[in-house]
Amino acid sequence: MNTSLWPLDTRRNASGAIEVAGHSLDDLAATHGTPLYVFSEAELRANCQQVLHAFRSAWPRTRVVYAGKAGLNGTLIQIIQEEGLGLDVVSGGELALALAAGVDPIEVSFHGNNKGPEE
Repeated sequence: MNTSLWPLDTRRNASGAIEVAGHSLDDLAATHGTPLYVFSEAELRANCQQVLHAFRSAWPRTRVVYAGKAGLNGTLIQIIQEEGLGLDVVSGGELALALAAGVDPIEVSFHGNNKGPEE
């Protein structure tokens, strides 16, 4: 298993089980079922800040947006918004999810082809 791809706060505990941010993946799977996506909130926030800094140090007025098609849920949207990123959506469903999570519509980029009249 290539551990270089793991979030930075991922470790094997004393019994050999994998933990992310102190949470056992075995316990999370037992509680929530599988398949299960597990994110490191600390690493996600750090990555957001790293990207913002990289762009804004060169172009201070740059608007950085997260591509919703990379994976989207309410908690992820909240974190991205708190870290100062906008949101890129390509469907009415993604737009509805963003608005339900409280994203200011001005922070949403909505684009894409093959839109129906309702979108």
